[in-house]
Amino acid sequence: MFETSRKYRYFGRVLLFGIIFLLVACGSANQPDQSSPQTTQGPLPDTLPTPQTLETGKSGIRGVVHNTDGAIPPGTVVYFTEVTRHPEGWAIYVLDTASTHYVPVDESGFFEGTNLESGEYVLIIGIDPENAKAILREDGQARVYEVLPDQMLDIGTENMTITYFPFTPEPLQAYPAPDSGEAYP
Repeated sequence: MFETSRKYRYFGRVLLFGIIFLLVACGSANQPDQSSPQTTQGPLPDTLPTPQTLETGKSGIRGVVHNTDGAIPPGTVVYFTEVTRHPEGWAIYVLDTASTHYVPVDESGFFEGTNLESGEYVLIIGIDPENAKAILREDGQARVYEVLPDQMLDIGTENMTITYFPFTPEPLQAYPAPDSGEAYP
């Protein structure tokens, strides 16, 4: 009996160690990529800055975005959503914030996404994913950008509406003062 309980204790310790090891391994695998590229900060020069170095076989997209009023809302982000094509010709893209590559836009509207896989991308721009909008063609369809290996694609300048708030506040209502001369609390 004593020998059996020792075996169970040993088995329990090995099992506990295995569970802890798996939790630590899975937790570190889910950490965000700390090598995410950053955009160049500062005023936009007459020409765009030299692109960041691309890894061999990787691609990049850069450009400038402006809100229709000329301002760049703080916190604006460019999401690079991959396009998947079906053999019948139709395509789909999905903004999945868990796996979509994104970069912040600097105060002059410049962005640069590097080390993307070669392929087709739709650029979605906004302050938060729920209110972000794709760059559109003249016909209202999402504009698809194709990048090849070892290529930095410069899309130029895009003007679009960047939503500042997810809602439109109602105007304040003015109420007349009471006739009794009493003030509202």
